[in-house]
Amino acid sequence: MNMNRFSFCITILLILVCGWGSAQTDGNVKSRIDTVLKNHNDYIYEDVTTTDVGNALARAMDLLRQEVSFYIDGGASGVNAGIMDTLLREATQVTLPRGDKYRAFVYISKSTVDSMGKSCEKGEVQYEKVPSSSGRIVYNTARQKDSEVISGILSLSTLQELGVYLPEKQKNGDIIHYDSYRSLPDPAAYYLVVCDKYGNIVAVLSPGRDIRSNLKTHQPDKADNYKNYKIIGFRMTK
Repeated sequence: MNMNRFSFCITILLILVCGWGSAQTDGNVKSRIDTVLKNHNDYIYEDVTTTDVGNALARAMDLLRQEVSFYIDGGASGVNAGIMDTLLREATQVTLPRGDKYRAFVYISKSTVDSMGKSCEKGEVQYEKVPSSSGRIVYNTARQKDSEVISGILSLSTLQELGVYLPEKQKNGDIIHYDSYRSLPDPAAYYLVVCDKYGNIVAVLSPGRDIRSNLKTHQPDKADNYKNYKIIGFRMTK
């Protein structure tokens, strides 16, 4: 065998080996994703596809943060950022091509969130596992005062009732500020009460920068879904 023929054979062999290795890697990643999807009740996960792998991963992690927060307290109160960062360090991140785009799949097991939550504290209030209305075990992190304020808001039906309730709670020191959505200094830090054109309260959203929790439906929601509605924001005391 001459040298040129030998070099050609080696090149072909390397291409085949590298290609097989890449296929095996993609296959392993897809297998991990399939395992999570098959056992979806045991995991919290997000799946995002964009043209940029960095953006896909950042977006997926942002959504995972929102979902983990919702899992922990059902939107009753914001989860301490330090605690959330600690939890998300345990999340698994995988990326792979999807046509001419990139897919980011991130996930964390609910058992991991549960076990870590036992030792976490928010301010001076330790996480306490309590049954939710759905029967699922969640963490009750809200102070009693906060829970009473939220319960009071959820019992209201109209903007007129809200106009009486909020000044009373501010006077009592239960909330520190309320105003129309466009006048809020940092909307992400505020609970939002959404009213239709007739003055009926149709949604109450937890604090959050993008995805929030709808405290009426117990589903993820966002302020952008209510662009033509009257929105009042209020913020709890520290």
